[in-house]
Amino acid sequence: MNISCTICSDLFVPTADIYTTPCGHIFHYHCLLHWLNKSKTCPQCRAKTTIHSLVRLYINVAASDNIKEDATVLQHRLDGVEFQLRLKDKDISNLTEKKKELKKQNMALRLELKKMEETAITHQSAIAALKDQIKFFKTKSLKCDSLKEEVDHLKNQLKDLHHVQLAITGSRKQIDDIIRNENSIESLALLVATLKKSLVDTDHRKREIQFELKRTQNAYSKYKREMEEHKCKYEEEKRQLALLKLNHEHEVKFLKKKFSDLEARVSQNKLSSSMNNSIRRIVLESPVNCNRTPQPKTSPINIISPSESPRTPEKTEKSTRSATDLPSPIENIGPLGIKMSKVNARNSEDNKFSIFKNKQFSQYDSVVPPLMIDDTAYDGLGGTSKEDVFPTSHGALGVKRPKSNKIPSAKLRKLSANAGKPTKKVSDFF
Repeated sequence: MNISCTICSDLFVPTADIYTTPCGHIFHYHCLLHWLNKSKTCPQCRAKTTIHSLVRLYINVAASDNIKEDATVLQHRLDGVEFQLRLKDKDISNLTEKKKELKKQNMALRLELKKMEETAITHQSAIAALKDQIKFFKTKSLKCDSLKEEVDHLKNQLKDLHHVQLAITGSRKQIDDIIRNENSIESLALLVATLKKSLVDTDHRKREIQFELKRTQNAYSKYKREMEEHKCKYEEEKRQLALLKLNHEHEVKFLKKKFSDLEARVSQNKLSSSMNNSIRRIVLESPVNCNRTPQPKTSPINIISPSESPRTPEKTEKSTRSATDLPSPIENIGPLGIKMSKVNARNSEDNKFSIFKNKQFSQYDSVVPPLMIDDTAYDGLGGTSKEDVFPTSHGALGVKRPKSNKIPSAKLRKLSANAGKPTKKVSDFF
């Protein structure tokens, strides 16, 4: 049967599925389904066709041995074999080309293999070097691990030392926080030992401070007593100095008045020439001269001692010894270089003319106030004041007191008492 499908151009085989369209054309079923999925028409006449309108055909072929095969079938088989042969030739050509390409690839791969072997050698040397580096870095890593452990240990020690410092210098709240947060028994034991040592050191330091405080208090009390003693001495010296200044001022006034009287008498020429010469010499050699400018009270007082005063001839001494009664200005000098006694003139009952009269002493007595003795002193405001000296316990110390250089009050009273007595005359010096 030389019937073929127009879709695939294959001959119909009795065992194949053959279907026909409503228009009468026959096709293979699978070829027709593939066509109808694309277009709902007949592949040959383009008549409208659906899947439900298809009809299957059944062909009965009689079997006979005498019937020879059809030429078309044989031609079809031959075409198939030739097609397969062409395919095989094409495969052979493709394989030969592929073989050539594979040879080229093989050569390239061999070259690549040589290169890879060379690189493998270099890599092996690099691997050996890297292994050496790995060993070196392993040793460094071990050292680093040991150093890390040491750092951790030192950190723990630093933490313990920080806790110890807080325990020594911190407050109680901080110490309670440390004890509450610390779990290590060694750290707690170290903290306890540190606190105990700190307590012992604090107790020892407290005893030293107490001993130093007692010694300082004793020294302070000693210095205070010495200060009180020096203060009393200073007040006593100050009081004596004020007293001596007052006596000195009154004595200077008295001497100035005396010398002014003497100069007046000399200027009136009422005396003899020898007595006038003696009086002029006394006036010129006297430390108190009315013609000189008086010195201020704050300036030091120049006192002429007997050794410094110029000497006169013996004739002048003999001529003036019976005619003068003037007290010496350098007599009765106190320990501070200030004259302390009053000058009293001698009561003369002679009818001779004399420049020393009792009325001058009465005038001086009216000017000079009574000397201040005991514990009174001028306060600089026109009055007197008395210092309050508080008693001090000097006997308990058992310290030997240094000898004072001040004038005893008994001696001062004796000097003040002798101030009213008559002093030596001028005639005693000639």
